[in-house]
This record gives sequence, structure tokens and C-alpha cells, in this order.
Amino acid sequence: MDWLKPWEPLKDSGEVYVVELRKELGSRHVLFDVPVRAIARHVGCDNVLFATADPANPLAVVHLTWASRTEPDPRWPCTTLYRNWQDWIERCLHPDRRNYSQA
Repeated sequence: MDWLKPWEPLKDSGEVYVVELRKELGSRHVLFDVPVRAIARHVGCDNVLFATADPANPLAVVHLTWASRTEPDPRWPCTTLYRNWQDWIERCLHPDRRNYSQA
């Protein structure tokens, strides 16, 4: 995988992101009770790329709130699901790269 700024792969297990995600997820959130693993982060904001155990949406970008508490609104933390790597590259990586380069 060729990682493009502003995305970078995590250098460790990413457990800190998984722990925070679990703190923030309410029971109505799309990722509640779905096993995840943190893969990469956006260097310019609190977006984290997670691999999920959901075969229909194996990738998710989550904008963590870092509130360390359950978010009452199931729309938070804000989450975008992706069908596969190509979907993520086209709808997230490339647009983020263009926006980051222009900033």
C-alpha cells in the first residue's frame, strides 16, 4: 500500500485508538460490538482508519471525539464505511490528499 499524506500507517498496534473508540460507541452506533483494528491515522485531524470484522464494510474511518465517554448520539463518533480498499482509496485517500496538498 502506498500511503499518501495526510494518511500514515500506525507504527504500533493502535490499541489506544481502539480503546478510545470503544469508550465513545453507544449501543446504536454502526460499529458497536464490531471487532476492529486500527490501521492508520490522518495527520491533520482525529480521523482513524479501522479494519472491521464486518464483511460488508471491512474498512471504516472514524472521527474520534476524544471525550473518553459514550456519545449519546449514534452519529458520533462520525463514521464512514467502505466496501473495500479501492472504495477507501477513491472516496477518502485521494480526496484527502488533494485537500491536504492545497492547504
